[in-house]
Amino acid sequence: MTLIMTKKGKIDYRATYDHTHARHVSYKARNWGLNYREHWQPTGVLRPDDTVLEVGCGNGKLCRRLANEGHDVTGLDVAIGDYDRTSYTFHQCDITRALWPTEPKVYDVAMAFDVFEHIHSDDIMLTLSNFVRYGRRHVISLAHCKSVGKLHVTIEDIDWWIERLEVFATGWKVVHTRIVESNGNSPSGTISVLVRNEVTK
Repeated sequence: MTLIMTKKGKIDYRATYDHTHARHVSYKARNWGLNYREHWQPTGVLRPDDTVLEVGCGNGKLCRRLANEGHDVTGLDVAIGDYDRTSYTFHQCDITRALWPTEPKVYDVAMAFDVFEHIHSDDIMLTLSNFVRYGRRHVISLAHCKSVGKLHVTIEDIDWWIERLEVFATGWKVVHTRIVESNGNSPSGTISVLVRNEVTK
């Protein structure tokens, strides 16, 4: 896994993650939204019949699960991948761009699991602005560590992230922190899960 750059020296997000999903079994198998559900579900951020937007939905396992539970689900990802996306609405979308194809809908819950650390710091504020704007309530997980293949390009602590999220909305709460030990393949670090139930701006 490695970053693919444009001729102008910018990250080519689509080429990078098309390649990653096509070639790496771990991206086809794992889904952080499902892995962390035991931590964010009890907060009440997701309610019966909520509409859901998952940003960076990857293999779509969480989208399919939530759709099967009766939610109206939309997933965004820069990579299409060879996945079953028939049970929910899917848009291929570079979330670092100003316009998202979900305009002008606002969802009850917007979710993003291990997504924003893959975004270059130059693109973070616009991406976070859109993410906050498209949801009434929010769930995020963030990895504060390097990744195999150097796909994590914005590695900052939780205070750095909350400071930037609070530019657009207050009320963020850390509900889980996990220490990740190095296993020889993955570096050590921490992972945080945040929710925002309030609608204060």
